Amino acid sequence: MQRSLGAERWARVNKWYRTITEDTDVTLVHGAPGLGSLVSGASPESTAILTGEDLAVAPWYYDLGWVLGELVELRWHLGGDQQAWQVLVDALFEGYGRDLGVWWNQAAALRTLLHVHDIAAYVGWHSSGFNQYASFLAFLIDL
Repeated sequence: MQRSLGAERWARVNKWYRTITEDTDVTLVHGAPGLGSLVSGASPESTAILTGEDLAVAPWYYDLGWVLGELVELRWHLGGDQQAWQVLVDALFEGYGRDLGVWWNQAAALRTLLHVHDIAAYVGWHSSGFNQYASFLAFLIDL
């Protein structure tokens, strides 16, 4: 993936990663909540995400960025109505009490890169999709 993205993009991603890992303004975060732990209610107010086993200490934006990254990647894979996806993103930000502003693409790129790593490490048969992921990641990084 590093070769596909090129040295400049890879340096930018490493800088984003270091920002998170070197930030000392940390708080208790959900860790790595997956959308598979999302329990949809009859209304937005009754929808919840179940977390616990990955509880961690990190900057607040890591917490929010994780779920945003999953939504952005799903939107890319599944397509569909952009407005419907935006409703989900807006609900995430509203429920969290703040949003990532102009840094949303960094969070989405870092989460997607971790997913690519997991696919490469644990699901080797999926290597044919790496070119598509590289294009998507280049798009996110260049925003």
